[in-house]
Amino acid sequence: MIIKAYNDAEVAKLKPLPENVTAATWGPQVKILSRSLLFITHGGCSSIKEAIYFGVPMIVFPHCWDQPGMAARVKYHHLGLTGNLKRVNAKVLGDLIDRVSNQSSFRHPIKKMQKVFREQENCQNGIDYIERFLEKNKYD
Repeated sequence: MIIKAYNDAEVAKLKPLPENVTAATWGPQVKILSRSLLFITHGGCSSIKEAIYFGVPMIVFPHCWDQPGMAARVKYHHLGLTGNLKRVNAKVLGDLIDRVSNQSSFRHPIKKMQKVFREQENCQNGIDYIERFLEKNKYD
């Protein structure tokens, strides 16, 4: 398990940690997601997109801006569950983790959405359109 902390003081507060837990202020999120079974996130658009790309179910704790809407979409499409930061405690978090980890009902939708996202990532249509547009509208 990897825990992202905001600063070194936060990391220090978490210690001692079990051997299978790492706390850090930064980590290569895409690389981590490529090997993850579950993602607990604030629900930013890029984070959700990356989790879907790697087929990782989520628990989303939205905080502000577009995050509540993104969390609602995750829940609606059965890509994971949502939580409330004001009401979370160890038991609530443990229950959410168990539900997402042990229910296959999240695996099929995330894999289906992953397929769509990967197909779109490999789609050349947008690039081709932009290149044609730029070629027609050259500014010399």
